[in-house]
Amino acid sequence: MRAWILGCCGVLIVAGITYYNDYLLKQTFFVGNHMPAGVFGLLIVLTLINTLWFLYRRQGILKPREWAILIVMMSTACAIPASGLMRYFTASLIVPRFQQKVKPWWQRLRIVDQLAPPQLLVQPFDELGSYVLEQPFHGSKVRIAYELVNKKLPPASELLLRIEDPATGERRLLRIQSVSPSAQEAVLFEAVEFTPGMRITLLHDQWDNVVTPFIQGQGDHAKVPWRYWLRPLLWWSLILVSIWLCLSGISVIVHRQWRHHEQLPYPLAEFTSALIRGGDEKGSSIFYARSFWIGFGIVLAVYLNNYLWAWVPKLWVRIPLAFDFRSLMEYFHLEDVRPFAQPRFYFSAIAFACFLAEDVSFSIG
Repeated sequence: MRAWILGCCGVLIVAGITYYNDYLLKQTFFVGNHMPAGVFGLLIVLTLINTLWFLYRRQGILKPREWAILIVMMSTACAIPASGLMRYFTASLIVPRFQQKVKPWWQRLRIVDQLAPPQLLVQPFDELGSYVLEQPFHGSKVRIAYELVNKKLPPASELLLRIEDPATGERRLLRIQSVSPSAQEAVLFEAVEFTPGMRITLLHDQWDNVVTPFIQGQGDHAKVPWRYWLRPLLWWSLILVSIWLCLSGISVIVHRQWRHHEQLPYPLAEFTSALIRGGDEKGSSIFYARSFWIGFGIVLAVYLNNYLWAWVPKLWVRIPLAFDFRSLMEYFHLEDVRPFAQPRFYFSAIAFACFLAEDVSFSIG
């Protein structure tokens, strides 16, 4: 029970801190990649506290099984608030419409209308009325729905006409030049070929209330127009759950081959196992290893040195962690190796290479 409570607290921490850390404080991404620095950094701190607690009380420490539950719950939570989903998810529901409005070639090809199912994108308009066309014609004047006759409508600049052809699946959004409820017609900016069976829908454009605030930002107390977001969010929830179930099934299928036959190591699992190993007896055994403290001391010394240099650059010497050999490459005309002209040391990558086979470590770029 203790592990589940701590796991739930960890999930709340991941969900609550990620956005604040990434976009308000603008720090290193809390969950930036497959190695979530925030989660494993917190894990290291907690295991150290757990070990110190053992030295002080010698009881009540977390067992490896409890650590495993905590880590699995927090790692699973990392899939949602950051790179795994939410960093790009909400933008993908609305930015395509913005792109089609501002980019002429998107408009010419009607990318959103032709390729994106309407239920998967935010629809920034309200339906005022629709009907199915019975007679074919070609022109720029089109009849509006009977229920809109003699009703007060928004200005023509705020209206759109949506044409849907069920035979071909084609959808188009057309701007309206003028509309006359009494005359039961709307005048378009261009002539269009209308065929029987087309559904003609008059729309009230809500671009300024839905898309513009998302793209440009809005005040702290502005309300989110949830009724425009609810439909695509529900559809995408079904798709995402299906994807996660499929990925879980695939991982079960390939695990036996990778782990037992090919004996491929899982770096994150190996790191976590090394960190919580020995927890039943005296806390994490890694904190009793001299090699750990030597490596930790070297890395800490380098970063402390560079931190002091950032404060007093005239009195201190910086230890470089990145190098620029581009001028040297140009001098020797080594154009093929230009991508390797700016090497950089990543201590975390070097540490994780210790959990991989040598041939695998040197093959990872």
